[in-house]
Amino acid sequence: MARLAFDLSALRVLLVEDDTFAREFEVMALRQLGVEHVAMAEDGALALDVLRRGTACDLIVSDWNMPNFDGLQLLDAVRKDWPGIAFLMVTNTETLSRISTAKEAGVDGYLIKPFSLEKLREGIHLSLINKLTGDRSITAPRVNPEFDEIETAIRQALADPAEEIETNGDAGSLEDTHGLARKLSNQLNAYVQSLDSTGPQQLAVIQLHLDCVSAVLDGRRDLLAHETHNLLVDGLSVAAGLTSD
Repeated sequence: MARLAFDLSALRVLLVEDDTFAREFEVMALRQLGVEHVAMAEDGALALDVLRRGTACDLIVSDWNMPNFDGLQLLDAVRKDWPGIAFLMVTNTETLSRISTAKEAGVDGYLIKPFSLEKLREGIHLSLINKLTGDRSITAPRVNPEFDEIETAIRQALADPAEEIETNGDAGSLEDTHGLARKLSNQLNAYVQSLDSTGPQQLAVIQLHLDCVSAVLDGRRDLLAHETHNLLVDGLSVAAGLTSD
């Protein structure tokens, strides 16, 4: 059976970055991860020219702040004409409003500068997974009552109304938020790497992880509470175990 783990050597990436030093660093980082096919553009307008010339692309890695045509404008254009391309946004400004804006525009993932090689790998994987599981019509057959119970509990926790952390919230709350998001995304990466094949239930677990990470990064303060934190971490772990055989 084919592994779900992505073959980065076959990935076709369009890197969009106006800063020469940052662009060279990111190309080097992509090469270190095994990405062999990298096209480059210095701003969003030039990136569109690359795509219009018919350059094959699976993933766009784009800076947000660029002259002439920024990353958000590029994302809007790509979603209209090339909806199948995964989009990883890179920014040096981490605010809840920016995250929300990017999500509403259809971003698949984002990275905060400066980032490590492992964070780049994680961002690429999560962006590709998000693109693959973006069809919410996929549903898991209810063949495992325990899995069904766990999913229902997590979905209920995510659906409950909750107070959001303000963008100027205290550092401790933001640090806890990022810590939980990292734990859940690392858990997802480990799960994906363990799979030899996927079916509806495996995709349901992946989507649950993504929805939990998204809710945490949106500033859901209640998700940091001890009981809910354990529900997300332990519940997703049990769900993954039930669907990885």
